[in-house]
Amino acid sequence: MSHFPAIAAGLFSAAAWGVASLLFTRFLRDRSDERPPSPAGANLFKNTLALLCFLAIWPLMGGALPGGSTTMWLLVSGALGFALGDSLYFAALPRCGVQTAAMVGQLNVPLAALFGFLFKGESLGLVTLIGMGLSMGGVLLVLSDPILNGKRKGGTAYRSGLLFALIHAVTIAAGIYVGHAGIKSVDIMPGTIVRIVGGMIGGLMLAPLWGFLANRLGDKQDSPAREVKAVLEPFRRRDWWKALALASCAGSVVGLIPYHIALRDLPSGVSAAMFSTTPLFTLLMGRFIGERFGPRAAAGTVVGFIGVVIVLNGL
Repeated sequence: MSHFPAIAAGLFSAAAWGVASLLFTRFLRDRSDERPPSPAGANLFKNTLALLCFLAIWPLMGGALPGGSTTMWLLVSGALGFALGDSLYFAALPRCGVQTAAMVGQLNVPLAALFGFLFKGESLGLVTLIGMGLSMGGVLLVLSDPILNGKRKGGTAYRSGLLFALIHAVTIAAGIYVGHAGIKSVDIMPGTIVRIVGGMIGGLMLAPLWGFLANRLGDKQDSPAREVKAVLEPFRRRDWWKALALASCAGSVVGLIPYHIALRDLPSGVSAAMFSTTPLFTLLMGRFIGERFGPRAAAGTVVGFIGVVIVLNGL
């Protein structure tokens, strides 16, 4: 059976996540004079909206809930991807910018290959090593772009944003592996719903930890107690609903079913490559909302994606 529909679904999902990234970045920029929603709070809003939408659609699409160990795999995958991973990504966006955050997040593919070598004894051939080098080179090109990062570079917020994006890449690599293991044998809609529930549970559990990390990384106004309170703030702020709903619909409603189709029907490496095209889409679409990219950012984005493809061909 041809993989073309699943590949198209993966590319569509990456494009939708790119739109969501840009919308969320603009939302934070427009509210630079006030305390923005916490990453965990914005994430909980996104996941709640997606859950309500999919619960409404489920009777139309059908499908049975998975049971036993499969449900646990899906819950863990949702906690890694929709809770920890997305919260870290949202935190990175205003600190280091959408293109930088997306490119550093793209390192999940070579990181997965490196983890396989370190922890599972998998071999790393010359082709894979070349691809890993190109991926890192692409990221460094983006980071060196004076137009893209010149005003942010060197500050505490910028450095913490890079760290958040890097940890995001690690969690996405783990989430893709776990999610592929869990969702390949279940119906798309109930499998998606279980992963979202895992993301919501994980987000609520991570809020205190998130406050602690933010405080340690330079935000002295943040704390575990404040983050627990802030996680529900997006539900109280009606003036935030429209912007958050648009970003959430793009990334977690319109793009999530195609994401899970690609995750279920493609090999892990191929699905990872499809999801790693997000920086290409943000590069193309960023101009429409005022993002400025220099030649290094454009070249680095393309080189980084080529590196990802080469890594996957070498596995």
